[in-house]
Amino acid sequence: MIQVIVFDLNGVLFPTPRQINNQVYDFVKECKSLGYMLVIASNASKGSFEWRNSKFGLMDVFDGRIISSDIGMRKPSKKFFQYMIDVLGHKPEEILFVDDSDVNIKTASDLGIKCLKYEDESSLDKIREYLEDDREE
Repeated sequence: MIQVIVFDLNGVLFPTPRQINNQVYDFVKECKSLGYMLVIASNASKGSFEWRNSKFGLMDVFDGRIISSDIGMRKPSKKFFQYMIDVLGHKPEEILFVDDSDVNIKTASDLGIKCLKYEDESSLDKIREYLEDDREE
């Protein structure tokens, strides 16, 4: 059963560096209200992440962050995703990773992480449906 949802920053939460996707952010808050642990995983620079966090209050909603510049590894490195599994303290199959990059999804999936690709706002319905089905099992 999914316990943790990990969201990519660039391309998912932020379609452009300074513009948040409000539909995705509202969905994130919906997931928070359902009790999921929420984490950001991004290759964004530390400065870029900090600016976004201060402007949009990301860490008021998210429980954690895995930022490449903090850990010295980048997606799609297998080491990045193994670090993510280790630091989250959950089995790979308990983690849902939402990203817009096929190569990132492939690497995470190869390690047993559940993955869904974000393409546009219609992807949120697919993610919502996946989570509903997962909770019913």
